Amino acid sequence: MDRQADRYRALRDAVRARGLDRVFRLHGPVADAARLYREASVVCLPSFFEGCSNVICEGAASGVPLIVSDVCDNRRFVLDGITGFLADPHVPETFGDAILRFHGLSSDAKCEMGRRARAHAEALFDLDRFADSYAALIERFARRRPSGMSA
Repeated sequence: MDRQADRYRALRDAVRARGLDRVFRLHGPVADAARLYREASVVCLPSFFEGCSNVICEGAASGVPLIVSDVCDNRRFVLDGITGFLADPHVPETFGDAILRFHGLSSDAKCEMGRRARAHAEALFDLDRFADSYAALIERFARRRPSGMSA
């Protein structure tokens, strides 16, 4: 935990030293994440590895455009230029470029990107779609059961 706290302090200090603390916030655990998403104009998640990130799912479900690393399944969740932007985590400048692209959008375009992020999240995480996909997966594995194996 101390190492994590040290990293947080180092990042916070770097943001302050560059005078970015007026527009850039680092958040640790929070009690009211929904409020933060409502206040956010964009969610940025630079990382080298992600599974199904809560930050991406929550941000999109909240109707917030996303700027995320183009790793793992993030491309499924963030449609580049439509629901947000993808950036290469190995080339930090691509995050800066994506932030500038977002900043250059009109207010209407930013709102539309957020609406599309929400609609995409609703389509991806629709309960009926999920249940149907899960049932189809189980059926497919059941059909592939090796001979001699009982259910």
